[in-house]
Amino acid sequence: MFAYLLLIISLTAKILYKILENFSGKRFLKSAGDFYFFNFIRTIICFILFAGLALRNGISMFSLLLGIVFGVITMLNNTYSLLAFSKGPMNLTDLIITSSMLIPTISGAVFFQEAFSVPKIIITVFLIFFIQLSVKNTDNGAGINQSWLICCLITFMTQGAIGVLQKFHQASVYKDELSGFLAVAFFVSMCGSFLVSSGQKSEQKSKFKPKHYMIALIGGICLFAMNYLNLKLSGMLPSQLFFPLSAGSGAIIIQFVSYFVFHETLTTKQMIGIIGGIISLICLCMF
Repeated sequence: MFAYLLLIISLTAKILYKILENFSGKRFLKSAGDFYFFNFIRTIICFILFAGLALRNGISMFSLLLGIVFGVITMLNNTYSLLAFSKGPMNLTDLIITSSMLIPTISGAVFFQEAFSVPKIIITVFLIFFIQLSVKNTDNGAGINQSWLICCLITFMTQGAIGVLQKFHQASVYKDELSGFLAVAFFVSMCGSFLVSSGQKSEQKSKFKPKHYMIALIGGICLFAMNYLNLKLSGMLPSQLFFPLSAGSGAIIIQFVSYFVFHETLTTKQMIGIIGGIISLICLCMF
């Protein structure tokens, strides 16, 4: 019962995080400096919380170096995720980002000798088809543009790389150093975001108001909760139950949020693509 309570909290954090990303990207983040500065604020709280957890244990050179690489990828992922939500529809953006789970799934078969069954291959083909159907240009445009697709692709690749690096770390003898590993990663992401933001001309950046700082801090807490709770849940619930519940239900809820909260509409083809994509994601987790 406790595991399901943690799952609800984790899922709530994920949905709130994506709502804040979509809202921030579309409402008040305007320049590249804004996006990196917003990410800087979010990662401060993650670094503090993970550093607090890591104080009880030391950290090896392996976790330190891998954490640096992980931090750079995390910075790019968080920033381009914001950009993707700012440039395109929330529902399609979330479907593409969530589908990045394909990358660690395939890497498991390639690098970790995990079974990659025939049903998984078939479902993967269907998932790619439904994504292609969702993002195909339509007569009314439907908010699809090349810049958005590029941001989605970068987010897809970096999100997948995050899953691979997490798996690589947890498959090593240093897996108990996860908090220290993530503390290093968020410190690097925090510093990198600050440096890039500082390099932007001041006249190109928006002035952040107290409510904007609050939104970023809440996003940071959600980001910490997603990383920490999902780690716990992966060891408490069977994989065939946890991943479909987490990925599938999250994707479904986002569709309702995009329609009822942000008033985004879909063409018939896009609706079919999203529904088919969500079903494919759930099936991919189960087989």
